[in-house]
Amino acid sequence: MSPNTGFAPHLLGMNLEAMQRPTLLLTHASDTCEGTSPSNAPTVLSRLSATEARRHVSFTGGSAGSRGGGCDTTGFHGLGGLDTQFMAELTDWMRTNASLTQAANYHGLWWRSPAELESGWGVNVTHQGNKLFATWFTYDTDGTQMWLVMPDSTRTTEGVYTGTLYRTTGPGFAVTPWAGTIGVTSVGSATFSFTDSNNGTFAYVVNGISQSKPITKQVFSTVPACIAGATHGPSPNYQALWYASPAESESGWGVNVAHQGDILFATWFTYEAGGRGIWIVMPEGARTGPGTYTGALYRTTGPAFNLTPWVGNVNVTQVGTGSFTFSDGETGTFAYSVGGVSQSKAIVRQSFAAPATVCR
Repeated sequence: MSPNTGFAPHLLGMNLEAMQRPTLLLTHASDTCEGTSPSNAPTVLSRLSATEARRHVSFTGGSAGSRGGGCDTTGFHGLGGLDTQFMAELTDWMRTNASLTQAANYHGLWWRSPAELESGWGVNVTHQGNKLFATWFTYDTDGTQMWLVMPDSTRTTEGVYTGTLYRTTGPGFAVTPWAGTIGVTSVGSATFSFTDSNNGTFAYVVNGISQSKPITKQVFSTVPACIAGATHGPSPNYQALWYASPAESESGWGVNVAHQGDILFATWFTYEAGGRGIWIVMPEGARTGPGTYTGALYRTTGPAFNLTPWVGNVNVTQVGTGSFTFSDGETGTFAYSVGGVSQSKAIVRQSFAAPATVCR
């Protein structure tokens, strides 16, 4: 956007206060056209009060070129000779603010809002197409671990998704080969109502108990932009729902990975020896090399999911270590040592709708 007041409609006569999209304002220090000098920029920026992001860049140098005329006696109005700088500023602006201009995307790790208020439980949401796959890790009425899954959902209106909640049983994680019956029981329903890509409400009915919680995305490092239909960059982000490779070969367990900066937060939903569902968490998987992350694995106990207010002790016990080694943005290996059992599984991103979401 150029602060040009010499042509109708005059910029300063526009309703700048109503603009909401990210706005990049470009001027040149030597531009002599009336109304377009950098001195107007502070006024323009102050009136862009509703924009999600705004920036002013004042260029210097360049060349007058051959298009000077009218008010532009210097020829700098068109930023002549500054193509490289112009493209660098524009590209950086678009990359920095991509998450503000894309369609809302709910891919990520969510917890109770405001942040830290109910640390100890959360819900991973995988967003593909018009569907959400949600895995809620929480605690049963006796304080032991419980995870419930919403593997499918219906988008009832913009930002609102509803689906059935299930609880499952299955073979213990240490069984080799991992084979047996997955028992699936419907225990209720869930509805996610999002106000934007980072805030919403999680409402559920579980075994006749109805509750609703405000939720927000969990932030623990540099948050990526997650975009439907995007492709992997040269350094892929591994935020996704993963399961055993080849796809569907061990359907019934999986691992949610939230990837921010050089840290992975992984939640592994699986089963103990008796078949009961458990979840094991790696809250700080540190990058040790290209595509490789390692961290301690923990199990927890905590207040029952239906306790109001949700207060009490969340007890944390280290049970082993885990590591992820990714060969590319779509495949990798999950190795772990838990309770004296050491295993390694080839893993692949789970795909259930299109387009898939890729974070960058």
